[in-house]
Amino acid sequence: MRKIAQRLLLAPFFCLMAVSYVHAQPAAPAAETAQSATSAEELATLRQFIKTNQSDKSPEMRANEAQAMVSLAVGLEKNQKFDDANKVYKDLISKYASDTSTEVKIRVAMGMRYLGDNLSDQKKVKESNALYRQLADKFAKETDPSIRFEVATGLFGLALALEDGQMKVANNTYRELVRNFVNDQTPSIRIKVATALHYLVDNLYAEKQVDETIQLVNQLHTNYGADTAPEIRSLLASSLVTLGVALEDKEQLNDAVKNYQQLISQFGNEPSEDIRNYVSMGLRYMADDLDDLKQSDAAIKAYQQLIATYGKDTDDKVRLTVAKGMHSLGVVYATQDNKNKAIETYQQLISTYGSDTEAEVQNQVEQAKSAIEALKSN
Repeated sequence: MRKIAQRLLLAPFFCLMAVSYVHAQPAAPAAETAQSATSAEELATLRQFIKTNQSDKSPEMRANEAQAMVSLAVGLEKNQKFDDANKVYKDLISKYASDTSTEVKIRVAMGMRYLGDNLSDQKKVKESNALYRQLADKFAKETDPSIRFEVATGLFGLALALEDGQMKVANNTYRELVRNFVNDQTPSIRIKVATALHYLVDNLYAEKQVDETIQLVNQLHTNYGADTAPEIRSLLASSLVTLGVALEDKEQLNDAVKNYQQLISQFGNEPSEDIRNYVSMGLRYMADDLDDLKQSDAAIKAYQQLIATYGKDTDDKVRLTVAKGMHSLGVVYATQDNKNKAIETYQQLISTYGSDTEAEVQNQVEQAKSAIEALKSN
């Protein structure tokens, strides 16, 4: 089974999606990001406000107090006082759990998600998972964009946590997120749904569920193929690599080649480092498939395109892809009894990557040296 694009390649875009959120809120709906105090004086002022107004039951004051509690807790977090912050979140959730005001429910949803994040960071996974689940269930039918954002984020965090030992439940949670939010047009939620689809694709492919993997990649492109958000475009490019590998597993090489051609056509001109990596992988995999299909001339052209386009790239992953492509091109030439071209290609590999410090790249260099010796001895 060919090694597909790893999730780590998405790190520049999706570090905000990891379990340790630090309450990241990319483009949060309705600008509901909590404002926090950081100085001791500011924190004391918030505490006094909450204490003074805790018996005031007017809707406006309840909303103000709920916001003050969120701000206080976030401020305590910024001062590394996480246990104190968690207590404030718990008090908020307990006091306002039954409040029907949208403004208060927004703060309760935020408090539940933020507390879940903290518990997850503190390795209290069982508690954090239970809280994310409670958040999703409690506000499942809410239509307010800010609450929906918190629910989607909580479900995403829950699914990520469940991947550690409960993959089936994790996948079902990703499916729940997709099912409930696939039609949401809020940019931050669209990114989460697209990412959930992508992670589900990865998980199902790893479990050899190739048919469903293919279906989900197609769904991802149907729903988000025209999206211009850089985060989503990176997911789309990566998923086409996975789709190509899945088609190869089903021995549908012609379909795999067409898929890689789509990847190259759709993303070949994008400067993003991640996408350049995916396109270079697609070029090499396409060339490999063409060679397996006995279309040697087309394979040679694909390898040459890979080298011409990415031969001067400085990214380590791309350099390895090109080095492997060069080696494969040399093999194709040798198979055609074109000894001179084969040696020339191997020498280019050695000249380009001979001083590279990456072990896998050096392995390609050593293989090229051995191949030259074998060719010259014949």
